[in-house]
Amino acid sequence: MARSGESLALSELHLKYFAPLRTGDKFVVKVRLASIKGVRMIFEHIIEKLPNGEQILEAKATAVCLNKDYRPSRIPPELLSKLQLYLSKDSEGSSDDADNRKNSCS
Repeated sequence: MARSGESLALSELHLKYFAPLRTGDKFVVKVRLASIKGVRMIFEHIIEKLPNGEQILEAKATAVCLNKDYRPSRIPPELLSKLQLYLSKDSEGSSDDADNRKNSCS
């Protein structure tokens, strides 16, 4: 993407904090591509403390593909095909919707 002048930009971020992490705590960050809708890609994040899996934070982030003029643009087909490998199967019609849009973000 960078070679073509395209980039991804974070357009929204929602965080829900549950508990603190302290120096030395071990944790895991889980990221899931929830959907691709219009110009948006929705990512869900969860941070869990180890070893008990206590939920520390959940987040929902929206990213958009931008062209070299910083305008929303189509996701390059090679990126879309890679993203679809990670698209959650439980997202409502996301894979089909992405195919039906003919690789369009706009």
